Amino acid sequence: MCKPLVLLVAACGILSAASSLTILPGTVELNSPEGRHHLLAEAALGDQQEDWTRKVEWRSSNPKIAIVDASGEVRPTGDGEVTITASAEGRSATATVRVRNSQTPYTWNFRNDVIPVMTKVGCNQGACHGALAGKNGLKLTLRGYDPDLDYDTLTRQSVGRRIDPEEPARSLMLLKPTMMVPHGGGRRFDSKSLEYKILSGWIAEGMPRPHDDDAQVTGLEVLPAAARLVPGAEQQLVVRAKYSDGQVRDVTRWVKFSSSDEGVASVDDLGHVKMNGTGEAAITLWYSSRVLYARVTVPYANKVDAAAYEKFPRHNYIDDLVINKPSSAARIWMPPAYCPRRKRSRTFSPTNRRTSGKSSSTVC
Repeated sequence: MCKPLVLLVAACGILSAASSLTILPGTVELNSPEGRHHLLAEAALGDQQEDWTRKVEWRSSNPKIAIVDASGEVRPTGDGEVTITASAEGRSATATVRVRNSQTPYTWNFRNDVIPVMTKVGCNQGACHGALAGKNGLKLTLRGYDPDLDYDTLTRQSVGRRIDPEEPARSLMLLKPTMMVPHGGGRRFDSKSLEYKILSGWIAEGMPRPHDDDAQVTGLEVLPAAARLVPGAEQQLVVRAKYSDGQVRDVTRWVKFSSSDEGVASVDDLGHVKMNGTGEAAITLWYSSRVLYARVTVPYANKVDAAAYEKFPRHNYIDDLVINKPSSAARIWMPPAYCPRRKRSRTFSPTNRRTSGKSSSTVC
């Protein structure tokens, strides 16, 4: 009677031993003393994955070149190449980090550093100074689409009173979002934050204006681009921006995140995803007028024979795309009970905010 239990325990042990650990991305380049990059530790468990970033122990092979903290964030300390190792439960994985110009003075860039800060904290959003008429005398371009105009507004308008290059800490641009003086938008960051460091540093360096030859964002990358998780799982996302000068930077902190379905997955301001139910959701990422998404899924518990999908009616190319999903992911799209099309279903009526029964194409 004990044999089935022994076999089950053995099978579980084999599954655990077969699990692998990977660091994303596998290679990172830091090109300034202000460079920083988050690494993810992803464990493969059968046909699903888990985010072990906060679970693993992070180590740098040479802290004199780069250090890594408990969250997986890497920072430069000197030029050279270093190996970052993540270890947990007998598994380990490595990533290579190359550092250049770690001792070269860095000048904060208005287009690529200041504007992303103001966008993330909401200064140039439609509900604030990015509104058509601005707010309380300050009008910025919506989400920073015109850096040159925003630069002139901040540094020249109102006799330049928003900026104090002699004493950056006395600039209204810093006093208001830190609530050192009354601010209708409330506190957006504190004086010890990276946001404050960037804005105050830019002011102290003489407020260099944007130039046509500034590096431009040419594309975005998100890691992981797709994740198959279990109910209640959490997954950190890392977003990287590719620039016209060849650099790749971790911009996760400055990205605006949203979820297509909060019932399936919710996401916070730093890209931390929480799975709330079964199904699939797209996490939308917005940065510097570019949009990308990551797909996160939790399969339904019921198993469906792949042959069943061949019997589904196809009415348009959307049906083709859904039904032709890889068989490993197919059951994500099958709810516990399949209902044929053209049945009596309850549809929403926006006029009386009640439901009414009528024939329609039922979405299962």
